[in-house]
Amino acid sequence: MQNELVQIVQRLSAMRNDVTGPFQVRNFDLYGITVVTVTYDQVDCTYGLFEHGSRQSFVFDDLNALAVEIYECIAAFKLAF
Repeated sequence: MQNELVQIVQRLSAMRNDVTGPFQVRNFDLYGITVVTVTYDQVDCTYGLFEHGSRQSFVFDDLNALAVEIYECIAAFKLAF
């Protein structure tokens, strides 16, 4: 669990540090299927989360809270298989 959470935090931090454009987009996939899509808005300093299974969107300004939410989405997806 801890290793997966660290990897998620590292990917989110990389999004925040990437200055190639005002928006960064990353997919978090499992078994070749996109579980969630995360966007980072450099101007607002906020993350957007889209859960593909539930088709819900959320906005986060806290990287750690977002990382936990991504982890929980991936864990729930694993249970579905």
